[in-house]
Amino acid sequence: MEYTHRGVDGLDVSYPVHIPEEYVELLLDAQKVAASKGKKQTHEIEINGVKLWVRPKGHSGGYAFSCTTGFFGENLYLKMPNGNDPWGLKVSVNALPLATKGLHYARTELEKKLLRLGMKVKPGEESISRIDVAVDLLVFDLNIRREHIVVPSRVNVTCYSDEVQLNGTPTKVTSVRVGTNPNRQVVIYDKQKEITETGKPYWWAIWNMRRQLVGLPPLDREKLGGARIWRTEIRFYKKYLKERMKIKTFNQLIERLPHLTRLVMRDFRLVVPSSDKNRARWPNNPYWDRASDELLEEVLQIEPFDLTEEIREMSLGERFSSGSKQVLGLFYYLAAIRGVEESDFSQFVHSQTRELVRVASEEAGLIEDRIERARTRLLDLAPRKPQIQ
Repeated sequence: MEYTHRGVDGLDVSYPVHIPEEYVELLLDAQKVAASKGKKQTHEIEINGVKLWVRPKGHSGGYAFSCTTGFFGENLYLKMPNGNDPWGLKVSVNALPLATKGLHYARTELEKKLLRLGMKVKPGEESISRIDVAVDLLVFDLNIRREHIVVPSRVNVTCYSDEVQLNGTPTKVTSVRVGTNPNRQVVIYDKQKEITETGKPYWWAIWNMRRQLVGLPPLDREKLGGARIWRTEIRFYKKYLKERMKIKTFNQLIERLPHLTRLVMRDFRLVVPSSDKNRARWPNNPYWDRASDELLEEVLQIEPFDLTEEIREMSLGERFSSGSKQVLGLFYYLAAIRGVEESDFSQFVHSQTRELVRVASEEAGLIEDRIERARTRLLDLAPRKPQIQ
């Protein structure tokens, strides 16, 4: 069992500030442009050096605008300036800056951006509504079964297999979710499987950098010898933080997070069966003890590093590879429609490509518009210079 990563994985926080009136019209115009492009499109604007990608619609909870500062930043949800409602800003920090730079750095960068956007936040006025902490471990033969999970009464446990969600006892569990929003929740899952399915290869770079910082060798994903990387993630939600634990500000969170983590790892346990008929007395699984030890380390004080360019390159490479496979699949389908045989496939692809370019070129501005729409979807992952190979 080896360490690969630990730290904060998610953060939601609200502030009693509003976007200045002078930027409202700019945001409204950007929202209209984004809506004209399509449901999942955005429109890029810049305010005092801060890039915002504005979405077509706002966000639940009365937020008129939904924006993002990119994959390496945050999601900002903004209300219309309103003196009767001081809580005009909600922020959800993305996982990447938290994983590579840590909570303190991400918070500092966020507050700098907000200041440039005309929203000066004061320490102690914030209201934290969610914090996630996680640890990733390289594990051999971790076999989780529902009966090996001990929780307090009335706590829901849901197990997932590769094929279907199960609430019984699946033979092979790839994910377990214990507890529910708006209180606290623990999720144990095969992180290696998740990043493969969601196209996030950059996690290998993050894991190897974290290992390097603690003196461990890099992982070779092709030579893990049957081991898998499992994540244990604890999610603390608004009701639990505020009503149960009286945590609202960053200072309160920093002071009490170890206590919160200790309570969770005590109340929710992964155990090893024994002859004792009382499951509550079964010993902890060694994986659970190691995960607990790592999470009780100072997860808020991790050493920051910069993998921005490497993550961008890996993400774009994954998307290009995935897109290429989709295009090739469509050409196979079109070839079947036309009755094309293997020997003529290459000529068919070339002729159809030329025809598609011709059709697109006949409509003025179409190619430029569609490329720009696609580039906008990449946000700050988009390459800075054209890359044609």
